[in-house]
Amino acid sequence: MVRAGVVDHLVKWTHSAYKELKGERQRYCIINMPRFLNCLAMKDEETFRSWHEWTLAEKLTVRNKRLHCCW
Repeated sequence: MVRAGVVDHLVKWTHSAYKELKGERQRYCIINMPRFLNCLAMKDEETFRSWHEWTLAEKLTVRNKRLHCCW
């Protein structure tokens, strides 16, 4: 919904997995975190979370400078 312009950050979209990936959601989780981390070759959740935050910040900064040509 960020690309569609509905919200400017994933944290504002209540139906995204952002809170679960950040570790803020404790109930009704749908992501198998150990398996997810294994697929990404990440050693632990903190490594993933710092990478995830950095990547989102970078992508949102680039998005604000120019929109992707497809969208």
